[in-house]
Amino acid sequence: MKTKSTLLALAFLLLCPALQSAHAVLADWHPLEVPHRGPLGSGEHSIINGMNIYATPPSRPYIVTGAIEAGGGLFGSPRTRAVTKAKEVGADAIILVQAERWPTGGQAWGWGQGTNAGGGIGGFNYIQNYAVICHYQAIKWVKSRK
Repeated sequence: MKTKSTLLALAFLLLCPALQSAHAVLADWHPLEVPHRGPLGSGEHSIINGMNIYATPPSRPYIVTGAIEAGGGLFGSPRTRAVTKAKEVGADAIILVQAERWPTGGQAWGWGQGTNAGGGIGGFNYIQNYAVICHYQAIKWVKSRK
């Protein structure tokens, strides 16, 4: 009986479209061979799990140490996965560079108002599911010389 349950669970995971996406990325780290100073900006940011995620370049000096690609999907968002990876590699903060959406095979008819819905009858709407991949720069703060 236990083997049958295990096989059913495995079959579900193999058939689940969210896990089979060709663009499924949890979080990848790409260090720069030569880290460089980044441009200064307004420093608009949010804080996720204790780390700043900048939407615009920070207003204080920093060094770009590498790039992080993070994807959404089951049990996580690109932001939280990117923050986890950034903490693993010792970054002080991350800057969102680009967010991409890729259509996945998970298309369905759903009840109610769906986002990205294309026409519907009554309360039914056609809903296209998307995989989201975000590209971030991992940064370290420049220490002031005193």
